[in-house]
Amino acid sequence: MRMIVHACLAVSLSLMSAFQSNPVPNHDPNLQPIAWLTGGSWTAEFNQPDGKPFLIQNEIRWADTGTAISFLTRFNGQPHYYGIYVYDPAAKQIKFFYTSAGGEFTSGHTTPSATTLQQDFQVSNAEGTKAYSSTIQREGEDAYTFNVFQEGSDKPMLTVKYLRK
Repeated sequence: MRMIVHACLAVSLSLMSAFQSNPVPNHDPNLQPIAWLTGGSWTAEFNQPDGKPFLIQNEIRWADTGTAISFLTRFNGQPHYYGIYVYDPAAKQIKFFYTSAGGEFTSGHTTPSATTLQQDFQVSNAEGTKAYSSTIQREGEDAYTFNVFQEGSDKPMLTVKYLRK
């Protein structure tokens, strides 16, 4: 009788763990061109014009659902941007949305190539909306250069080099 009870208990525990475990979701294949950004912490360190050090940390992760890539960007340890990349099946584009600690809202889309992400986006705040573009130029597995351009300009207004740590 004890053996039957132990066998039933073992089967019950196996079934419970099978139903309670959450399988790892499949990652959306439409987001694979930007999947290289996930994992680790992308870091940029430089001195500001006044000589004070400035640290940017960008943590980019797959969402638990596997259907989005989220990011949190910190400036000198403080959260500044939070956003997501998602695939829009109707537009057939990778889109992104994020908010800033200062209350801005940014939306845009990215066009990936083998080593570059071209991003076009709008930044909205209480004063209106401005258009920008940016490039993320991949440099191996653990580095990229980020350039931001004002609408109509081919000269970067900002260039930041990131390393994965």
